[in-house]
Amino acid sequence: MKFNNIFLVSAIVSLSVALSSCYESALEYEGDVNSINSDDGTGSDEGFLASPDLAVGFLRTAQLRVIDAKEHPYQYQYTFIGDDPVGYMSSPHNFDGRMTSSLAFYSDFASGPAANLQWVAQQAVPVMRSADTLKIAPLGAFASILFSDVSLQYTNVHGPMPLSDYKVLKEERPLTYEKQSVVYTQLFQDLVRADSILAEYEKQPVESIDDLIKETDMLTEQSTAANIVTMWRKYANSLILRMAMTAVDVEGYTCNINGEEKTVRQLGEEAVRRGVLQAGDKTIGLLCGNGTEVGNHPLYKIANTWVDSRLNASYHNYLIRTQHPILEFWFAKNEGAITNRNQSTIKKEEKFLSIRSGMELSTQALTTQTYQYYSKFNLNFSGEKLAFFKVEEVLFLLAEADLRGWNVGGTAEDFYNAGIKEFFTKHAFSDASYNEYMSWKGMGNLGVSPQIKEEAIYKDFLDSDNNLPLWGGYYMLNNSYDKPENADTNPYINDSKEQKLQKIITQKWITLFPLSTVAWTDYRRTGYPILLPYCPFAYGNSDGSLEEPRFNWETGEMLTTGVTIRRIPYNTGSLEIANEVALTATSALNEETTGTAKGDTQGTRLWWDIAEKKTLD
Repeated sequence: MKFNNIFLVSAIVSLSVALSSCYESALEYEGDVNSINSDDGTGSDEGFLASPDLAVGFLRTAQLRVIDAKEHPYQYQYTFIGDDPVGYMSSPHNFDGRMTSSLAFYSDFASGPAANLQWVAQQAVPVMRSADTLKIAPLGAFASILFSDVSLQYTNVHGPMPLSDYKVLKEERPLTYEKQSVVYTQLFQDLVRADSILAEYEKQPVESIDDLIKETDMLTEQSTAANIVTMWRKYANSLILRMAMTAVDVEGYTCNINGEEKTVRQLGEEAVRRGVLQAGDKTIGLLCGNGTEVGNHPLYKIANTWVDSRLNASYHNYLIRTQHPILEFWFAKNEGAITNRNQSTIKKEEKFLSIRSGMELSTQALTTQTYQYYSKFNLNFSGEKLAFFKVEEVLFLLAEADLRGWNVGGTAEDFYNAGIKEFFTKHAFSDASYNEYMSWKGMGNLGVSPQIKEEAIYKDFLDSDNNLPLWGGYYMLNNSYDKPENADTNPYINDSKEQKLQKIITQKWITLFPLSTVAWTDYRRTGYPILLPYCPFAYGNSDGSLEEPRFNWETGEMLTTGVTIRRIPYNTGSLEIANEVALTATSALNEETTGTAKGDTQGTRLWWDIAEKKTLD
């Protein structure tokens, strides 16, 4: 079946910005995120598709937009949103003065989640509408899963959202923003329903529909329709498990499934019984690299073809402290010689260099040998799959679930070990490498060389004002003063439940890269991993709703944890969106937040981000 005409139709509602690989064009992003346009190429005024072939084309386009395969929209959807707050990657320059610091908020740079939600809705909703009429129920279920995934990304970044309005492609403004608890309930229900549709289809497949399934799927690397359906079911149930764990600290929440109220534990356990991703499964996502439809991973292009992203100090620091082989596998040492203000010079390709969050950014980095020479990617990352859902994430979710007492068919330790092993296997690291990693005793071990310990103390070669204090708590962040010394080790050591949770989330965070919005959700709900703090005075660049952590600099004791970025405000540069935020979004936020910050600010906690969390001990 040929898709040229199908994609031509789909392009009406697809990406409206011309894409080119240059810094300036990143500043000229013109995607229309201010209206939902139902001019979707359908075959009737009611918005139903004219044929199953159109549904296939729409779904193929949607799969390229859930996590965007193109570098410009990916930058707005991920790089500007979660990469820095969760300590993965940071910008080395200020985008013509628009981003003076990673704590600064610039409204236009917040437009990505809404843009991709709109694009996926325009492709997925017509398929969902037409599934019964065209007798393509499995494709309707696929559309619902994709729409649920991109909606989950949006709500976990911003909070309340007009989910019901997007489901009907409502064009008239204002849209009504629903509370996040309501959004989660709808997504749980939609995903359970999608799984049940696919389960029914498995009982009595149809050859012609099987052909459509095979032509539609871009995410599973499966050759038979039966295996594709199985993997999409696992995708849906893995999303349910992710959501259930995200909301685990919300007391009293239940979701009505087929007339029965379910707790998040019940939702998660039932998803596991229906089938989630498991060790050995393929990552759900788009293939990248030479010869693929996507080409190189979009983040590789952003970092290596452009000058827009460099290794963050937190990810760098953890990879050193855990002695993780992915540092040298994915990242490159400084690409040029660098001379600092003290006239000291680092030769080309001498060290891995990283940027501390909150650093004052300048335009100078674009034209001089400064932070643009800090670590970007090497070629290995260019072919990394554009992951929607990693098997490793599910294994760590199961480890946390067992730790919390859920019945998920295994032990936390076994799932923890399997999550690390899966990551090593998927990157072709040897068994010997895995065994060495799992025997690492941590930076606190007496056998660790002074050289490695020195590397684990963050220093900014270009600006020593960004250096961290030298007392031990900052080069062994997991060995904080109220935790046992074994916290910085890789093995799953028998310790307190809270310490185990920290280890699970930390190793999960390492393997999730570059799924920053997912990892950032974990960080906000658990406080783990313990990231390097923002640079001094960085909080002055925020919107005023954040609170800087306070320390006793003599003992290293943390006096208050402060409030780091809890959410990304809406893109209120549009008057229509600003009006909607004032009418319904702000009140929906305030009704469910448990923090002191209120309104459409960086410091307002989302519904599941509980201010006074209970520890597991």
